[in-house]
Amino acid sequence: MHNVWQQLSKDISDGITRIGRAIVAVDGRSGHTSSGIVWRSGFVLTAAHTIKIDSQLAVIGNTRRPVRARLAGRDNGTDIALIQLDDGLESDVAEFAADGGSLAVGELVIAIGRTRRGNIVASGGILSGLMGGGGVDGAILAAGGPAQLAARRELRDRIGSLPTGQAA
Repeated sequence: MHNVWQQLSKDISDGITRIGRAIVAVDGRSGHTSSGIVWRSGFVLTAAHTIKIDSQLAVIGNTRRPVRARLAGRDNGTDIALIQLDDGLESDVAEFAADGGSLAVGELVIAIGRTRRGNIVASGGILSGLMGGGGVDGAILAAGGPAQLAARRELRDRIGSLPTGQAA
């Protein structure tokens, strides 16, 4: 049993490291960062409510070197902002293989972010309820976005889904 938990821990860590290469920090509020995901080369998706200025944004990726960027567009209804980079960013483009339609109560979820210093951070838990994108699951989806969904699907494929109401 000990080896199972060690392997699970290693698989989670490896997944976070791999997916973390597409996660960036976006400074859109004068020193207050939020996380974003490299959507296409030269473009980052982040939460629209975190962007308070339209130009002179900074994006911090793997190299921890800020890259200048500007707001390319936003949709406040879905809380998504598209940031266009002025220069290149050494980062992977996110894999968008997962969809949120298969989430179920009891599944393990992981949110991955990047701090303003460029460090990867992650938090995990058990999905306690589905409220159509609101509440805790809405916050998890908004914070983790497609990268979180991809990590969740990869982990689920390795260990299987958890039955509703059962602990991991």
